[in-house]
Formats: sequence, structure tokens, C-alpha cells
Amino acid sequence: MLISEIYCNSQKAYVVFISFLIFFTSIKSIYYKLNMKIIIFIAIIAATFYLHKNGYLFKEEVQFSNYNELLAKVEEQPVTMEEVKKGSNMLATRLCNDEHFQETGGSSVKKCLKTYQNFKGMCEERIFTELEQLITTKDEIMRIAKRYVACVGIE
Repeated sequence: MLISEIYCNSQKAYVVFISFLIFFTSIKSIYYKLNMKIIIFIAIIAATFYLHKNGYLFKEEVQFSNYNELLAKVEEQPVTMEEVKKGSNMLATRLCNDEHFQETGGSSVKKCLKTYQNFKGMCEERIFTELEQLITTKDEIMRIAKRYVACVGIE
């Protein structure tokens, strides 16, 4: 073998070796990028599942049409202060429109509704300050509603 052939073969081997390294490095980076995408995808799926199971995503809003339904709703899931405000207004309206309740208290439906309308805005501002706050118990709702009903002048 001539020295020129050895030199030529070593250059070919060197080129093949460098080509192999470049190819392996690119495959390795593609492999790691692909693995990272898969890992991120799995993490997103797991986080979504966790949030859904714990009720943070895709909540089905339970609607209520009176104060008692609000109390039933809080047993299933937390309610916002906005919902407590709505329920408290429903309770106040119901109490004002109850003729027997008003007569036994020495008032009338008309007088109660007038007083309620006069104090409603002020009492809502005082009592329902953080509308996104979550309420988790019946007792808490009842305490807030009782405070609101007293504030608007319903005895």
C-alpha cells in the first residue's frame, strides 16, 4: 500500500466518521425534541385531567331560582359571593312579599318593598365586597344573608 492510498483512505474514514457524528447528533437532538414534546403533551393531559376531576375545569353551573336552592347548591360545590348576593336578594324579596310575615312584624308589603329598594344598593356595597370569593358552607351563606336582610330593613 502506498502512502497516498493510506492518506486517502484515512481521509475517507475521517469524512465517514465526521458524517456519522453529524448524523448521530442530529438524530439524537430530534429524538430528544420528540421525547420532550411527548413529555409535555402527557403533562398537559395529566394536568387537564387533574383540574377537571377537582372541578376547576368544565364546571356545570347549577342554577338556582330561590334561596333554598342556593343552600342546596353549596352542599354540592362552592358558590361565589355573587351567587350569595343573588340568593340574598331573592330571600329579601320573598320576605317582603309575604303578607303574613309582614303583618306579624307590624309592617306591610308595600312599606317593606320601599325600604328594601331604598337600602338595597348601600347594603350590597357594604356586604358583598369580593364577588369572586368562594363560600363553602350553608352557615356562612345564612350568616351573610341574615346580615343583608337586616341591613335592608327587613325584620
